Amino acid sequence: MMPLATQILMEVFENLDSEEKIRRLINHLCCDLYTLHSHLDTSNFNYLLDIIWKNLYSKLHEVFKINLKVGTL
Repeated sequence: MMPLATQILMEVFENLDSEEKIRRLINHLCCDLYTLHSHLDTSNFNYLLDIIWKNLYSKLHEVFKINLKVGTL
């Protein structure tokens, strides 16, 4: 899941307009989270959700730092 999320995040600041970039990220997350939720019990889902959000935060932070250095924000 994270390699595709990383790729989408890197595209966030490239060619698409802001709304399209955010829409793609949210759609990807929604689909994956829905699938996880439908196949896991509540405690396991919550455990994985915590890990996913921490990883997503880390990736977003990394992308922001890279793009701030490049000056694309």
